[in-house]
Amino acid sequence: MDTDKLMEALKGGEPWAGPALVTVMGPMLMSHAQRVGADLGTADQEAAVERGLETAVRKIDRYDETRGGPGAWLRPFVTHAVADIRRAKPSPAALEPENIPELPAEDEQPPRREAERIGWLVRELSETDQVILRLREVENLDYAQIAERIGGVTEGACRVRHHPRREKTRNPCSR
Repeated sequence: MDTDKLMEALKGGEPWAGPALVTVMGPMLMSHAQRVGADLGTADQEAAVERGLETAVRKIDRYDETRGGPGAWLRPFVTHAVADIRRAKPSPAALEPENIPELPAEDEQPPRREAERIGWLVRELSETDQVILRLREVENLDYAQIAERIGGVTEGACRVRHHPRREKTRNPCSR
């Protein structure tokens, strides 16, 4: 099947085009998921392909055939889905007893200066950036959920706004 015609049918809302996209592009995207998500299991790689294709179908109106074709357009969706799956899972090393920090003794004070510094840095952010940071870091929402919760902000904008704000609170020299 001609992928360009398939993408046009998908843009046109043809009901058969979504399943056909999975059939035609699925194997190539699974291969991509295996490369970028080599540390994940097969089920997670398949889930990344599924999420990537769902996102692509939702955003089909933004497809531009002059920018590399369907494969080049679809692969970033799978790459982002792999990253979202990784973030949702704790790393096995983080669960090892030697990597779990001990709680301070009752008579010791926690490192308040660091908490106060981070608090001041967060207060300097705009209200929207504070909400994005909280939804991502505290509630572990993915960017699509954050964009939906905030409204009027795209998933990509949430991703772009989140990263430098997170780095600012982690590294005060990045100001």
